[in-house]
Amino acid sequence: MERLLWISPKTPSARRSKKSNLGLRLELIARKAPQFLTSILLISTAFADPPPINLSGTGQTVSSSFTLEAGLSIFRMTHNGSSNFAIWLKDSQGGLVALLVNEIGSFNGSKAVGIDSTGTSFLDITADGSWSVTIEQPRPSSAPATRSFSGTGQQATELFSLSSGLAIFNMSHSGSSNFAIWLMDSQGNRLDLLVNTIGSFSGSTSVQVQAGIFVLDVTADGAWSVTVLPSAAGDTLDANLVFPQFANGEVSGIKNTTRIILRNNDDFRDTGRIEFRSGDGQLVNVPIGGVSRSSTDYEIAPWGTTEITTDGTGDLMTGSIQVISDRGENSKIEGTEVFEILGSSVSVDNSSPLVSQQVYVSVSEEENTGIAMFNPSENQSVVLDLLLVDSKGFVRARNEISLSPMQQMARFVNQEELFKDFFDDNPDIFKGTLNIHSQSGTGVSIIGLLQDTTTGALIAIRTSPNALKR
Repeated sequence: MERLLWISPKTPSARRSKKSNLGLRLELIARKAPQFLTSILLISTAFADPPPINLSGTGQTVSSSFTLEAGLSIFRMTHNGSSNFAIWLKDSQGGLVALLVNEIGSFNGSKAVGIDSTGTSFLDITADGSWSVTIEQPRPSSAPATRSFSGTGQQATELFSLSSGLAIFNMSHSGSSNFAIWLMDSQGNRLDLLVNTIGSFSGSTSVQVQAGIFVLDVTADGAWSVTVLPSAAGDTLDANLVFPQFANGEVSGIKNTTRIILRNNDDFRDTGRIEFRSGDGQLVNVPIGGVSRSSTDYEIAPWGTTEITTDGTGDLMTGSIQVISDRGENSKIEGTEVFEILGSSVSVDNSSPLVSQQVYVSVSEEENTGIAMFNPSENQSVVLDLLLVDSKGFVRARNEISLSPMQQMARFVNQEELFKDFFDDNPDIFKGTLNIHSQSGTGVSIIGLLQDTTTGALIAIRTSPNALKR
């Protein structure tokens, strides 16, 4: 997954004449990854999964021992035989952990298991033919918002994300034996038994979920299907506060963090949650207090404050932040985020979604202007008209971009997606405004940042709802 960090484009004359220690570090990064020499630094990152464990054999066997980390494990199993095929997962003392499969004849399926603590395990296998087991230990930072699953027999589905709210699960089964589905989180915890019946089935159930990443562990002997329907309330992001940009992670030994400060301007206590999303709108795990999480709860006393700060550890990631109060529209919270980026700090207030917005633009050897945009709708794409207007009020360039539902984009104005061609043809100093208007009338959240091209220091630019339209 691509992550974005505000770093200005490399202007040769400016780089030759002004070389700070930071500039040298950034150039070192660029030399190591020349394909990323654009107006921002693109770094591919992911939270690393433990390597798969592969086991195979023939007939009844006790496997060699292996180490499982605490959290979710997926066991993918096959058997080419005609008699009983059963596998017990056992701990180092021989204690029973989970019955992974118990079938007759050939088998090709999977099982999701939550491991309580890191330790040594082994498999006790009953089989009359050749068998194989692959053990995966996914540690996802994000997952697709998949809504339909289907298969035959025992299976663990792919990981998927859900926003907070009521989720409806429509399920069917055409077999004759046990049909059961557990909803599990990304740490392997069993959250809800969605169905547990015998034979054919067609029905649904509803579950109240907190935002996160999930997997379905399906027991079945026939064809089955599951469709996940978020409730109407969950179709649109119901955030009280939106921050179109955050950053966390290390770059060349420098920790980059985001601090969220919330203020409760009311006589009533306010509770809720703070959600982190990647650029493509998926919930993403962020390290906070040594724990990776995609959302964190908050509580604020009347007229009080609270704050959280990301750890700044791990690989670089960026995206958007949404603050959702349990009090809904009655909440009177306000917020500020403070970026600690490349050794410099800058504060930005929450950004309300607006149909039209204007932001100041300055592009020269000394500074550049970055824009972060976020589409808060979960079901509607937006098309944005962009007008670049100079200091005399003349429109110098036009463009049009699209943002998918929940998509966040952070770019400098002289980057490819915005106005690269204009600035390539007009390399002189530019001062003016960028005017942004949503064609569909769906509001977007926007912040502007000026960055010093030598030091990397940032200055927040307040946006205005008064924008020139085509």
